[in-house]
Amino acid sequence: MNDYLIRVENITKSYKSGNASLEVLGGVDFKLSPGELVAIQGPSGSGKSTLLHILGTLDQPSKGEVKVFEESTSSQSDNELSSLRCKKIGFIFQFHHLIPELTALENVMLPLLIASHPSAQARQRSEQILSKIGLARRMEHTPNKLSGGERQRVAIARAMANKPPIVLADEPTGNLDHKTGGLAMQELIEMVKENQSGLVVVTHNPEIAGFCQRILYLDDGILHE
Repeated sequence: MNDYLIRVENITKSYKSGNASLEVLGGVDFKLSPGELVAIQGPSGSGKSTLLHILGTLDQPSKGEVKVFEESTSSQSDNELSSLRCKKIGFIFQFHHLIPELTALENVMLPLLIASHPSAQARQRSEQILSKIGLARRMEHTPNKLSGGERQRVAIARAMANKPPIVLADEPTGNLDHKTGGLAMQELIEMVKENQSGLVVVTHNPEIAGFCQRILYLDDGILHE
């Protein structure tokens, strides 16, 4: 039997709106294997971000089962899920969410320090990954002194710092121009492949989706090839 990084079976997600209920996901099945690169596309409001949040244990489905590393997330405590996200899942969002008071280097070091890596080791790993993506001379700059493309690349470096086996990206190049977005995505794909991580990327951009091996479509709450 395959050991999947993520496996979800017949998950639904509904939200209460007054006396009504709005169903966003209507019975989704999905599997992610180690080293697999998957893109999820679909119209705005189709539930792509909701699905990604459930895959990353940031949210729970209304019904159905989510397994990460073949363990059900519903049986894990908030602290256990927080530890799982910290050590095993790298998140990249459309907005970089860097801490403005910290330098690029300190932002990348942060998840390593939270995961209890020694400071010297965290610094070495962070310097290495920032140098690899062309930001060696920008490490000591705070986010307000970096371009939009540089900030998003720092966010990618931060997500990859722990070499997470699972990487989840929600419109990771949505705020970047065509050239900068393509470069950032290429750097992300290279790091994902180097680590043999599994990647799920939500994107409206067919060119970004084209970096992946498999493209799925979410429409009317249903995920299909």
